[in-house]
Amino acid sequence: MVRLREMYVQKLGVGPFPTEECFAARIHGKLHGKLVLYLDDIAGIASHGVKLADLEELRKLEFQKLVARSFWEQNPSARQKITLKKTPVLFQLLADTEEARLLIKEYFGN
Repeated sequence: MVRLREMYVQKLGVGPFPTEECFAARIHGKLHGKLVLYLDDIAGIASHGVKLADLEELRKLEFQKLVARSFWEQNPSARQKITLKKTPVLFQLLADTEEARLLIKEYFGN
C-alpha cells in the first residue's frame, strides 16, 4: 500500500484537473459529474495508503464497492470522448487511476 500512497502523492492528488480537455471533448453534464466523482473517490481511497488496514469493516465495504468496476465499465460511451489523441492528460489520469483502483481491489481481495 506504500505504492498506492506514492501514486496519490505523485499522480492522483496533483492538479489541475484537465477542465479544458473536458470542454474540448464535450464531456459535460452527467458524464462530467461521474468522471469527477470517480477520480475523486479513487484518489481519496489511495490517499489512505497503508492506513487502509486500520479502517472499520463498514468503510472497507464501502471502498470495495467503489473500486468494483472501472470508469470504462461504468461509462462505456466515454471511450469515444476520452482518448489518447483527444484528451491526453485526462486519458493518462484515468490510466493512473485505473492502476490505483486495481491495487486497491487486489488489497481487498476482489
